[in-house]
Amino acid sequence: MSVHWSALLVIGIILVTGYKELIHAIIAATSYFTILLVHEYGHGFVANKLGYKVFETRIAFFHGMCVFEEPYSEEHHIKIAWAGSLAQLLVAIPLIALSQVKAVSDISYLGPVYAFLGYISVFVALVNLAPSQGLDGHIAWRIIPLTYKKWRSKPKKKKKNYKIVK
Repeated sequence: MSVHWSALLVIGIILVTGYKELIHAIIAATSYFTILLVHEYGHGFVANKLGYKVFETRIAFFHGMCVFEEPYSEEHHIKIAWAGSLAQLLVAIPLIALSQVKAVSDISYLGPVYAFLGYISVFVALVNLAPSQGLDGHIAWRIIPLTYKKWRSKPKKKKKNYKIVK
């Protein structure tokens, strides 16, 4: 894993601006880094499960990158593209639910941490699914034409003609 200087700069800025409430600043910096890491590890996990070698995970200012072998098929590439956002949602949903539990939200640091990590993860997941060059959605949404193509190429079942015998 490599961390670009810009990500370290963001962490530094968070810590410096939050020096009065250092625990909140540490939580925010850790959350920022964790959100990016969960997303990229989601890509890496699925790429690895599909049999591709994962070379590196890079974390930068507002994004990361999982570097892996070129997929053999478009279907695999699409699955890997979806994996980052799905990993974030798998983490975000329980965190949001936990942040709503009164026993947890009453603990001064846990409630806000769970809420921040949860809601920001959902936001980042949705932004990454925008169908724009450089974002996962550019590849992920190819699932629609691929599914349509598979559906159209399936052999049609022939209808049986039945005679009504009186």
